Amino acid sequence: MGSDNVKSDPNGQKSDFAFLYDNAACGLIVFNLSGKIYQTNQTLRLWTGLEETQINGSTFSHLFDKGSQLYLQLFVYPLLKMHKEVKEINLTVETESQNFQCLLSAKVIENSAQDDKMLVHAAIFKVVDRKKFEDELLLKKKAAEQEKLQKEETLRKVASDQSHLVRAPLANILGLVALLEQAEMTEDSKELISMLKESANQLDMMVRGIVNKANT
Repeated sequence: MGSDNVKSDPNGQKSDFAFLYDNAACGLIVFNLSGKIYQTNQTLRLWTGLEETQINGSTFSHLFDKGSQLYLQLFVYPLLKMHKEVKEINLTVETESQNFQCLLSAKVIENSAQDDKMLVHAAIFKVVDRKKFEDELLLKKKAAEQEKLQKEETLRKVASDQSHLVRAPLANILGLVALLEQAEMTEDSKELISMLKESANQLDMMVRGIVNKANT
């Protein structure tokens, strides 16, 4: 490779496009829609535990588990033929030594009517860390939901207990009002008793409403 294509990194080490390709932060692979793999980078080979001679020339779908293989055949390959591109397809890599979830993004670079001549350039991203993060979020969500349920249960219990404490004297007041209504009294007294009864009934309805709301 000519010196024009060679650059030095900050540490003084020489690097070029081939070095960057081989050591990319994602797995890079070139294959055709018949499944034959033409090229892979070192990152993907390290992730899969396969040597260059083992993976190059092999079948692309064989890098994945049975479910992913079926998905590739039924959905991914047809999408590549129609739209020439797929993004963030969730698959599971499964080789003799490795098993991990990944996201596949791919694009048809060299188009052809024949599958074996339709070259696809793809990037594979590990999602192990992402899955771990999502699992942690799920655990935190479940813990928050459990805490919320406990608080709601505590609130219901407090509302129920307090309602009994409030409604007991209310029942006594309403009972006394009923007795007073049977006694002879002036019109002014009757009006006062009526107002007392109405207020007591309203308070009783408010307490019932609070309890019902706490129980929903």
